[in-house]
Amino acid sequence: MAIFRSTIFDNVRQKLANTVMYRLNSQGIMRSNPGKIRNPKTPEQLAQRAKMSLLSDLSRRMAPVIKVGFKPLATKQSVYNAFVQTNDSLVAVDEDFNATLAPEQMLCSQGVLREPEVSVTWDSEAEEVVLTHAAEEVTGLSAKDDNVYVGLFEKERRESILAELGERKNDMTKQVKLPKRWSKENLCIYAFAVSKSKRNASSSYCIELS
Repeated sequence: MAIFRSTIFDNVRQKLANTVMYRLNSQGIMRSNPGKIRNPKTPEQLAQRAKMSLLSDLSRRMAPVIKVGFKPLATKQSVYNAFVQTNDSLVAVDEDFNATLAPEQMLCSQGVLREPEVSVTWDSEAEEVVLTHAAEEVTGLSAKDDNVYVGLFEKERRESILAELGERKNDMTKQVKLPKRWSKENLCIYAFAVSKSKRNASSSYCIELS
């Protein structure tokens, strides 16, 4: 550290390379800044920023779904951080640093439970999505009172809603009216299960609308 007096640098309060200059008790102070000078725009950093920007936006748009799907992963991290961490490796970044995540690959829940058996059809007369769940037998990775959920994501409008079907042990059918301006051609539909205790979940999977 050095005290400097200069009519040129008298009012300087900034960082220059690895040197920091500031005022203290009416005196000019110059000291070295520890650490390395890093380039904040390396290709790796730009790619990661593109990923984070996309996933942060998606986490807000998928909030109604992931607040249930990731709630069992109760740690110090938030539901949104869990979503970002889970989907980070699924994001592709091109040479212009544009990030994309195929909606069919996106995970809106994650865990060790067995995935529920759900099918989805379109009722053209009622113009509704029909969700059907077949009762399942208990296994080491599922329980009869696991709750079954379906998340619906409109790819063009980038909006989501959540539907709860009921317990895994039951045959269930539920009709869902799409929000205004949603198109069934743009739907991605995800099914997953959450334990009654909320401590465990299955990973979500994308269901084809038939």
